[in-house]
Amino acid sequence: MNSQRTRPKKDLEDYILNGKLPPMDIDLEEAIVGGLMLERDTFHKVESIINAEDFYKDEHKEVFKSIKSLSDRNQEYDIINVVQDLRSRGLLDKLGGPFGVTQLTQRIAGTHGIEGRAKKVKEFSIIRNVINICGSFAHKGFEPGVDAFELVDQVLGELENVSKTESTVIQRIGDVARATLLKMKNDSVLDVNTIGLESSIKAITNHTMGYCEPDLIIIGGGPGEGKTTFALQEAYHLAKNGHPVAFICMEMKSFQLCWKIFSSLIEESIMSIRMAKFKDDLKWLQLDKIVEDMQNMPLYIVDATGQNINQITALTKEFKRKYKIEMLFIDYLQLISGGSEKNFGNRELEVAYISRKLKENCMKMSLPTMALSQLTVEKGTKRMYELNDLRESKAIGQNADGVGLLYWPDYHGVETINNEYYSPNESVIIWVKYRMAGRKIIKMKFYPEFNNFKDMYMSVNDSIDIPGRDIRPYSEPIKEDSSENLPF
Repeated sequence: MNSQRTRPKKDLEDYILNGKLPPMDIDLEEAIVGGLMLERDTFHKVESIINAEDFYKDEHKEVFKSIKSLSDRNQEYDIINVVQDLRSRGLLDKLGGPFGVTQLTQRIAGTHGIEGRAKKVKEFSIIRNVINICGSFAHKGFEPGVDAFELVDQVLGELENVSKTESTVIQRIGDVARATLLKMKNDSVLDVNTIGLESSIKAITNHTMGYCEPDLIIIGGGPGEGKTTFALQEAYHLAKNGHPVAFICMEMKSFQLCWKIFSSLIEESIMSIRMAKFKDDLKWLQLDKIVEDMQNMPLYIVDATGQNINQITALTKEFKRKYKIEMLFIDYLQLISGGSEKNFGNRELEVAYISRKLKENCMKMSLPTMALSQLTVEKGTKRMYELNDLRESKAIGQNADGVGLLYWPDYHGVETINNEYYSPNESVIIWVKYRMAGRKIIKMKFYPEFNNFKDMYMSVNDSIDIPGRDIRPYSEPIKEDSSENLPF
């Protein structure tokens, strides 16, 4: 086949680059879409290899989109249905009407060898993307003061993303079972107590076995109940123990997060931190030591106010590639937009889309993610929170692997719930959902003035079962660190 099939001159002018046509093969593209329309139940042969954007010719892109759409709906993707789909999208005339679509099948016998054709089209697509990336970065080399190493890093990052495909990995169940059993035996020999990243609250680690990839964990709570404090404490705890993590701030500035960290570590109020006034000068020495320790800490913070889910995804990929992060924190979910390219109709559908994309990112990047969420509750709520209290979309809970809801009784003017007494500095995290661990309510010490949570002495009565589930209470007492008196 001729990879540069003759086309009208006016059509070619849009694609000429430095006097040459970009790499492509129009005949191969035609053979793919034409073959698919001729033979039913064949789309699975190519769907893990290419997507619509891999086609060079716009007409082929649109036909492939129609075929995929019909396949996703379990409908036949023959010529008649493809024509109807194109007509419904207002594209049929652009493709030459029914005759133009039919012409795509005239020189094709079927789908024999279609996987090889798809791989070749994918290769051409990758090469074109490489050309575009290199071209887009070329002008930056002429900018005054450009950082050479940063420029190389950006180029390599983009090229790395191009080389990755969305192909599905198919494995035999026997191979998966063997690998799973081997890991279980290794864990048994090592006597591991966790399978994921440890929480700063030991009782949470005991319950969840740690934050695991590729889990999406939602932490909800009302205003003032410590959502940001909890997430930041977890992020700091992990980074302090050598695990690279990223914290995406949608609401607060990075220096405000530092205030919270300082407040927690030296146990001073935010007001004292902001005013830089301490009764004890020793606090300044403590802060000097804390900042010194933080210099090489792998905790990366970005102000991302107003960014949409696509921008958040791009940021996450950069964190994963450049800093090898092991967990992502997002504060908070409802401040992310779905992007202007989609028409959601209402906010609930938009938030559902955002939570689904976050879960997809967890899966694709094997990255546990903690996203904070607002609740539809008011101050004075005299009951434990429930899954349906998540704001703006029920899909948040459905897409999440774990949902923990922070409830601070004192904030609501509550002392007793279900005959259980709560002191002013007692808070709970209500695990209303956790795929691998079930449901449980765990008590913690909460010091809002110092922006931190701490473990409690655990007893049978301190771990409250949610009715209807067989859940074992914790019995191991947990001692606070008295040597440094640092909460996390």
